[in-house]
Amino acid sequence: MFASIDFERVAWMGGTHPKPLKDIDPRERTMVSFYFREQMKVWTDYWQDNCPKDTRKVFWNRARHDAHASRRSEIHTIKENRYEV
Repeated sequence: MFASIDFERVAWMGGTHPKPLKDIDPRERTMVSFYFREQMKVWTDYWQDNCPKDTRKVFWNRARHDAHASRRSEIHTIKENRYEV
């Protein structure tokens, strides 16, 4: 399920905060969904139980912020590569 996704995850370490979901591009939105589902799968595989609501909220916030940091890193790398030629 997760092997076909080519996201390089960057942990959010501060700086700018993510925009509302309706204002982000489709790739970042996909990253949010992927990161959240990945964390939920690890939880359910380990605990063999439903994830509590407060933990889901933490996972969602982490996914939102990590996706934002990852997308900013991708965009920055693309811009850098344009000028290296």
